Amino acid sequence: AETYARDISAASTSRLVAHAYVRYLGDLNGGQVIKRLLQDSMALVETELGFYDFPALGEIAAFRELFKASLDSLAPDLDSACVVAGALRAFELATDLSIEIENSLLVESAVKGIDARQAAGGS
Repeated sequence: AETYARDISAASTSRLVAHAYVRYLGDLNGGQVIKRLLQDSMALVETELGFYDFPALGEIAAFRELFKASLDSLAPDLDSACVVAGALRAFELATDLSIEIENSLLVESAVKGIDARQAAGGS
């Protein structure tokens, strides 16, 4: 998470646009699929999946189109090679962050399992 924050804080406009495409549009689209997979495979509850909820946006499809159009309007002023490199980096960092979160949840789940067994008198 710290690496991601450092990378974004030092990013150029082109890289920030790439980040916005990958993270925000990605979370609005594919993130909903990931949310369902996490719910099903890890039995996570809504409060643990808040990262994928956007209640303040209202209608997601309408917001997504407006957001994409706003990003697209910046295209003439951007360095396309930098946008591509930024998108690849944002995807890499997002993947690393997802793995970090998953590992944290697995550790937390394992600790809860140990605590439950100890409470039940097991070892």
